[in-house]
Amino acid sequence: MRRSRRVPDNKGRQLLAQGADERLATPPQPIEGAVPVEGSEPADPSELDPPTPSPSVEAMEAEICREVLAIHIESYSRAPANVLAYVLGDLVVVLLDGLELHPSEEFLITEGHPETVTAVRNQFQQAISASFKSAVERATGRRVVAFTSQQHVSEPRFAVEVFRLEA
Repeated sequence: MRRSRRVPDNKGRQLLAQGADERLATPPQPIEGAVPVEGSEPADPSELDPPTPSPSVEAMEAEICREVLAIHIESYSRAPANVLAYVLGDLVVVLLDGLELHPSEEFLITEGHPETVTAVRNQFQQAISASFKSAVERATGRRVVAFTSQQHVSEPRFAVEVFRLEA
């Protein structure tokens, strides 16, 4: 004997529903008008969602380079000449080589104030650190627990971003 109960749907209407245990005990009924496929069997759940392989270190490094470059261009409106990323265990190091400075930064350096440019850039990097951390977390699949950035505005001009990953 089947037990039924009335349950509300998402529009407040009462629907007749069978208990879950009864539905599971009843074999599925063929759908009227459906054409059976010869040799078809229900899929093995382990075959439906094969485990996603971890990306290679090279793939992570390439993704980090792309993401950090995009953030840098968006934030500074200028691109460094080259971006290199290294994933080293629990550490990620990104080198932005050949920084292009703004005219106002060039002026400050010419006037003998490179430390001002360095300080402002370092503070700005900390202010937008969430963007950099998110990019590294997406690429590595691991949480960033610390981030630091350092700019070198005299020749050769470069910046180094260092990320510490959760062990």
